[in-house]
Amino acid sequence: MSKALDLVRSRPFLDSVVTSSIASIPVIGSFLSTWYTESGGSSDAKTAQILQILTSLQEGNEEQFSKLSQLVAARGDEILQSINDKNFELVDLIKAAQSETNAKLDELLVLIKKPVPLSYSQYIDKGRELFRAGDFQSALDCYDGALALDPLSAVAWMEKAKSFYRLGKMAEAEETLEKALKLDSGNAEAWTLKGWSLRRLREAKEGIRCFDKAIRLNPLDSDAWAGKGWCLRDLGRSADAITCFDEALKSNPRSVDALAGKGWALLDSGKRDEANKLFDETLAVNPKNSDALDGKKRLGT
Repeated sequence: MSKALDLVRSRPFLDSVVTSSIASIPVIGSFLSTWYTESGGSSDAKTAQILQILTSLQEGNEEQFSKLSQLVAARGDEILQSINDKNFELVDLIKAAQSETNAKLDELLVLIKKPVPLSYSQYIDKGRELFRAGDFQSALDCYDGALALDPLSAVAWMEKAKSFYRLGKMAEAEETLEKALKLDSGNAEAWTLKGWSLRRLREAKEGIRCFDKAIRLNPLDSDAWAGKGWCLRDLGRSADAITCFDEALKSNPRSVDALAGKGWALLDSGKRDEANKLFDETLAVNPKNSDALDGKKRLGT
């Protein structure tokens, strides 16, 4: 038997409980906490949470510890059975504690499980973490949480637009970027993403206008140069497109958008071998790039 059970059978312990009133419940709770630990605990997650609270409060706040000890008493059925024939008054006392504290246990669990509201920065950080993990819908929910706290956050609107874009919701992305740019018109990244969104919406001319703004803000923005190149190709201006792709590759030689885009522009001009080489270079960087794979398929290589 455990030391705790030995203790409950000892005469001094029983005498101390029998001669006391309901105030003895903290003593019983302390005892049951010891019994709980010595008996290996329980699989009951609720009890485990309460035991953690008991441990943290035992030395720091005796009043709270006494109250919470009663919650452990609610799991003292084995003790009740062990002492049932020895002291009925003690049994009744513990049963009273059990009856009273079941409701308290439920109330405390509500508090334990209640979500802790995040701060603005925590919503942003969590959203970015989810975005990197590929959970774009959950990231959107986080950015909505941030915007509820700060509706004028250009950063939150921008991050939300990125999630819409990755979800393939181009109209929503473009609309959200419009809000971000009203708050921060000097954000080159926002202009670039808006350009790509418009290109996907088959609005190449408007896309070029956005890419030009991004390039004025950041002449080394390879994504903006590549996006402008694709829009020019969409408009049948392959030679001008190649110029833009070359500018993109100066800043980022591994830009798959520029490599594949230039490959298609060269293919438009009948330069099959050069195009095939660029598609191979694209696939060396990203073997799943759909533009390069489609180009290879068109070439039959």
